Amino acid sequence: MKNIYSLDFKDLKKIIGKRLVLLALLLFAVFSKAQAFGCNSNKLYLSQANILYDVGISTNPFTYTTVGTASGNYNAIGINPVNGVMYGMATGSASNTVLRINSNGTSSVHGSITGLPLAIYNAGEIDNVGNFYVKQNTSNNQIFKINLTTLTFTTITLSANTNLPDLAYNPVTGLLYGVELTNGQLISINPNTGLVTQIGGSYFDGPYGAMFGSNSGEMFGVSNAGGFYQFNLSTGGRVLLSDAPASSANDGAHCVTSPITLNTDLTVTKTDGSITYTPGTTTTYTIVARNNGPFGVLNARVIDNVPSGIPASNMSYTAVASSGSTTSVSGTQTGAINDLVGLPNGGTVTYTVVINVPLSYTGNLVNTVTISAPSNVTDSNTGNNSATDTDTQLNLIADLAVTKTDGVSSYASGTTTTYTVVARNNGPSAVLNAVVSDPVPAGIPSANVSYTAVAAGGAATSVSGTQSGAINDVVSLPNGSTVTYTVAVNIPFSYTGNLVNTATITPPSNVTDGNNTNNTATDTDTQAVCYRPAVTAGTRLTSPSGITSLGRAGASSGGANWPLVRNGAWTVLEAKTKGFVPNRLTSAQIAAIPTANLVEGMMVYNITLDCLQVNINGTAAGWTCFNTQTCPTN
Repeated sequence: MKNIYSLDFKDLKKIIGKRLVLLALLLFAVFSKAQAFGCNSNKLYLSQANILYDVGISTNPFTYTTVGTASGNYNAIGINPVNGVMYGMATGSASNTVLRINSNGTSSVHGSITGLPLAIYNAGEIDNVGNFYVKQNTSNNQIFKINLTTLTFTTITLSANTNLPDLAYNPVTGLLYGVELTNGQLISINPNTGLVTQIGGSYFDGPYGAMFGSNSGEMFGVSNAGGFYQFNLSTGGRVLLSDAPASSANDGAHCVTSPITLNTDLTVTKTDGSITYTPGTTTTYTIVARNNGPFGVLNARVIDNVPSGIPASNMSYTAVASSGSTTSVSGTQTGAINDLVGLPNGGTVTYTVVINVPLSYTGNLVNTVTISAPSNVTDSNTGNNSATDTDTQLNLIADLAVTKTDGVSSYASGTTTTYTVVARNNGPSAVLNAVVSDPVPAGIPSANVSYTAVAAGGAATSVSGTQSGAINDVVSLPNGSTVTYTVAVNIPFSYTGNLVNTATITPPSNVTDGNNTNNTATDTDTQAVCYRPAVTAGTRLTSPSGITSLGRAGASSGGANWPLVRNGAWTVLEAKTKGFVPNRLTSAQIAAIPTANLVEGMMVYNITLDCLQVNINGTAAGWTCFNTQTCPTN
C-alpha cells in the first residue's frame, strides 16, 4: 500500500472522488501537522540510529529527551525552513531514499532519488531555501544537492577529499561547515563552487557527529564524546558551551533560519591594588574576565580603553586564558584592549595592564573595563559587566639637591672662572616643574655670564644652546636624573673682594622635599695676589733696599750705590748660588701672629699650603697665597 504521506492532491482526488475532497484535505492537513517541526523556536534535535531526541538546552548539562522511535535507522537529518519538515536519509543499508521524520519520531518514505549513488549518507543539512545537501560516510570529494520537490540531485565536486560526520549550513556566510573525522579540523565548503577551506589547525577531539547552524551565523557541534561546542569560524577553535551526554551513530538538526540562544553571566573585575598614583611612575592593573555560567560563551568582547590623558603608547598589556578559554591577544600589545574571548562555564581570561603615567599627569586616574555578550547569548546579570578603578594623585616626595663648584678657591680679576652646577633628584618620586636658579654674582655684569645645560637620565630642561645672564630654569627630574649646567663668568679687572655664587633648586607645590639642606649650593673664591715684572726702562722706580750675597752693598756703579743702581723694584735680591728664604711657618703659626704685629706687605712661606703668603691689609684675614705669577694686563 502506498504511504499516505506521499499522496498529493491529485492522488486523493482520483481515489476518494470529488465529494470527499474536503475530507481528504482535512486529513492531509492533520498528517502534515504531525510531520512538521517548524522553524519558530530555539529547538535542537539529535538522532541516534532510529531514535530521535529533543535536546534540552535550558540546563547544563544538556538533556536528551526521547521524541520517538522509527522503524528503521536514518541519518543526515535537517529541517526544511520552507515547510518546517525534518528530512533524513535511510541508513539501514546502502540507500538513496529520503525519509520524512515525523514530529513523533516515526519516519516515512519521501521518495528515492533516481541516479543518486546507493550509499550510507551520514552527513546532511538543509539550507535556508530548502536545498538538501548530503555526503557519504567516507573520505571523498563529492557532496550531493537534492531537490526535495522534484526528487532530483546535483553533484558538487569538491576541491579536496573530506570525511565529515555531519554538515551544518550558515545563512550568513552561505557556506557548509563540518569537522574532519581524521584530525578534528574545521572545514568549510562553498556549495556553489565546491571550494573546500581548512580553517585553523588540528584538534583531534572529535568526531562531531551532530552539527548545528543558527540564523545569526554561529556554528555549533556535539562531540560524540560529550559536550556542546561553538566554533570560531576564523581560527577553527572551539569553546565548550555545555556538557552533554556522549552519543554515537548520531546526527543533528536545527532550522537554520532560527536562533540558538543560551543564557550566562559574564563578569569583569579590575584593580591595581592601590588607591593612589604617582606621576612619572607606572601602575599595573589586573583585569579578570570571567564566565559564571551556566553556559559557555564564544566571542564575548572585552574592552579596556586607555585612560583619558594617557597616550596610547603608554599602555601595554598581555593576556592569559584559563584551560578551555580563548583570547585573540598574543604577546605584549599596546593601546586599548578590544578582545574577543571564549569562556566556558567558569573560564577566565586575565589581563596584565601596565600604564606609564606621564610626569605631567594631574587629577584622578580613572580606568574602566567592560565585557559584553554576543548577540546569541543572553547575559542574566549585566550589573557586573563593567569595573572601574580610580586612583587619586599622591602628594609626591622627593629629595632635590644642587651642587656648584669651579674647582678653585681663588680668582684673579680680568680672568674667566667656570662653574659646574648639577641639579639632581634623589627620589623616590619623579618631579615636574622644579625651578633651578643661579643669580649673577654681585658686581658682575649679566652680559659677563653665559651657560649651557645638559639633561641626563630622562630629565628635561628649558635651556637650549648657550644663554647669558642668570639661570632660571624649569626642569623635569625623574628619580636619579640630573641637569648639569656649565657656567662661565668673565671677571672684570675692577672686581675686588670675594667672588660668591649661589645656586638653588626649588620643588613645585605638589612635591614635598624630604631634605631641604641640599637645595642650595654656594661657591666662594677669594681674590688672588699677582705680580708684574719690574720696570727697567723708561720711567723707573728707585730700588731703596736690597739683600746681596755678593758683597756689593753700597758699592758705586755709574754714580749710584747698590742697590739703587737696580731701578724698578722696591727690594732687590741677588745671589749666584743661594736663594731667598723668608720665614717658614705653618698655617697655625701664622694664625698665632699677634694682630698688632701684622703689617700690610708682610711675607711668609706657609709650609701647610706650600705657598708664599702676603698680607694684603694688615689683618688676620688678609693672608693671601702669592700663586698667580703674572697679573692680567688691562
